Amino acid sequence: MDFGAKLAVVGLLLGCVAILGGTISWAADGLTIWDRLRGPEESEPLPRQPGWWELCPGGEVDDSPYFVRDSAGRVLSRLHLYYQQVTGKNCAVNETDSSAQSVEIGVRLEVCAEATPGPSCTVTDTTSAISHSADYHAGPVILHGAQHCVRVYGSVTDRSSDRLLGEYLSQAFHCG
Repeated sequence: MDFGAKLAVVGLLLGCVAILGGTISWAADGLTIWDRLRGPEESEPLPRQPGWWELCPGGEVDDSPYFVRDSAGRVLSRLHLYYQQVTGKNCAVNETDSSAQSVEIGVRLEVCAEATPGPSCTVTDTTSAISHSADYHAGPVILHGAQHCVRVYGSVTDRSSDRLLGEYLSQAFHCG
């Protein structure tokens, strides 16, 4: 059996394993069959400019990303929050798969005076960023927030009309 035929057999076997409930990555994008069955809205990665995720210290927090939705409930962007326990640094990035020329993506990270999660956030520090015309993301924005809660905000705005298409604002949470 030549190399091409062996490769085809391996691909067929991997496909059968995945169909039977395995979690073997099916493609170079790292998505499992389960991810693909959940649908693109909450599982497939968005186009990214190489490197932004390398600029966020630590790891992505458990319930991240958060979804910026329009009035019909469609996901416009994903707001990611990272945290590095050793340094106490929080990092936020908002990314979209929309045409970078048609929308402006915004992200804001706030440190709260509060140390317990809830609806109140007395902002003690804040930083924000918006996308440039060729970017699919805004950020990363980084703040030190050890021993305090943070709040994240993401927005997507139509560039031509300056109309807000969707936004997300968290409560004070992730109190490190």
